[in-house]
Amino acid sequence: MTKRAMPAIWILTGDIMGPLGGGFRQQRWAEYLLARGEPIRLFHVEGAFGVRYADVYSVNELHERRRGWIAAAPPRAGVRDSRAARVFRFVKHTFLIDLFLPSVFRLIKTVHMMLRDAPPHVVLMCSSPPYAMALAGRILKAIHGDRITMALDMRDLWSLHTAFPGPKVHKRLIERWVIGGADIFTTVAPALADRFRQWFGRGGEVVFNVATHAPAISADPAAFDWGAVDPRIRAESRKIVYTGSIPAGFYDLDGLLDAIGAFALRSEAANLQFVFVGAGGELAARAAGRGLPPNLVVFTPQVRHEMAAAIQVAADTLMFLGYRAADNQGQVSIKLFEYFRRSKPILPIHIRAGSDVAWLVEHYCSRPCPNLLDVVALGDAFADVATTGGKSLPAAQDVPAREASLLQAYEDVSDQIVARVAGARP
Repeated sequence: MTKRAMPAIWILTGDIMGPLGGGFRQQRWAEYLLARGEPIRLFHVEGAFGVRYADVYSVNELHERRRGWIAAAPPRAGVRDSRAARVFRFVKHTFLIDLFLPSVFRLIKTVHMMLRDAPPHVVLMCSSPPYAMALAGRILKAIHGDRITMALDMRDLWSLHTAFPGPKVHKRLIERWVIGGADIFTTVAPALADRFRQWFGRGGEVVFNVATHAPAISADPAAFDWGAVDPRIRAESRKIVYTGSIPAGFYDLDGLLDAIGAFALRSEAANLQFVFVGAGGELAARAAGRGLPPNLVVFTPQVRHEMAAAIQVAADTLMFLGYRAADNQGQVSIKLFEYFRRSKPILPIHIRAGSDVAWLVEHYCSRPCPNLLDVVALGDAFADVATTGGKSLPAAQDVPAREASLLQAYEDVSDQIVARVAGARP
């Protein structure tokens, strides 16, 4: 049997063997690179001690492995919102303990040792968060120099994130060193690129987090069993659905609850339910003392990705929350792109004019994004969903054509990466 060649493109991740959105982005990068005939070595850091890796030689093999990894992983939130998690987050961002976990040192040592037998030139694609992947890649780049091409994919802010606690100066010094050493630099939204450029002198190429992992689902929404999700959800009600995490400090939760509370006094409220699927503990805690009508707002636990997709398809309207910043801080989660693929009405709450989300809504839906910023505007939007299912709200049209221009960035960057590898081969 012919021995397979060792891959020359290695992806450092904390998500590829799990069900979170970051894993789907890393899967997407791997798909584009594998389609160009380049095998991939995937590294996955797990918690404080675990490091695993797998070599993948085809898109089919990648999908088969991903299915197995996701099936073996329990559903969990992208950002946990318990009190203990918030305390840990403060400690983590103050003392940077996640950068010094044994698993991070083990990853650096493992990659360093493997480079002894590796091809003459290796591309390290470092996917952040977790930010330790970016730092590990930069350290390896400093050790091995031009033998490594460092491709840094920043899916979110780190030192510049306004919701992360703790001092910022030391983090910015680290981040400047990491970004300055990257040979290829990508991020997920123009507002993030602007912030990186302002603070670190490099903006990065914008590669939107298009949800290519979310295929079309042909199902009759009327046949969906809402009682299996939660018995408090009425089959006959109109439903505004949010799927995913609602971390503390990210959104104007009191403003949202003020609008829901005011709407509860209107006659249309009898025909509507708000369904939050996932880690919504902070919002649920704030809603508990509001005296809202029973079951107007329903919180359900985290579910597997397949069930979340089915819930999105069955919903009347899909809710997207805007990050608390003048331009929503470029926070464009993969959830929005999943929503676009459902072609359902989208309820964009607290989205600022001129933000990246507003641009994407207009790009996909061929109409301006409504600025639902206050109690009155939100109440009218809720009433529209209750009476018409959200006909006044934007819904994506001709999705494949709208996505084609966004996906070109994956093509372009993948070509850059493959050219680095090909140029070093004898």
